Amino acid sequence: MQSTNTLRLITNQDVIDSILVYQTYNKLILDQQAFVSNTFTSRTNLLMEITDLRAFPYLKFNGNTHEMHLYLNHIFIESVGLDYYIAILAEQLNRANNIINFIQKEYQME
Repeated sequence: MQSTNTLRLITNQDVIDSILVYQTYNKLILDQQAFVSNTFTSRTNLLMEITDLRAFPYLKFNGNTHEMHLYLNHIFIESVGLDYYIAILAEQLNRANNIINFIQKEYQME
């Protein structure tokens, strides 16, 4: 909306502010999504290095404790990242609902 200048059509500054905050949160969500995806990929790569999947469904670890520690750290970091991601998604849903309700009232769209 900013790049196409459509925000100038909105006369209420509160609506503009809400939309801009919403867009800022969207950027945060995309960044967090990339973080979680990259962490998952790194963790998966580490798992392939520290296990012998030929024994599937049983995991056989190759005994490399340094890489095992890295793997466990990735699990922890991914867990924290997912918790944060879920929290900002919930907040963004709340913001979206508030914006929709506000716009409906402001422009008598109910």
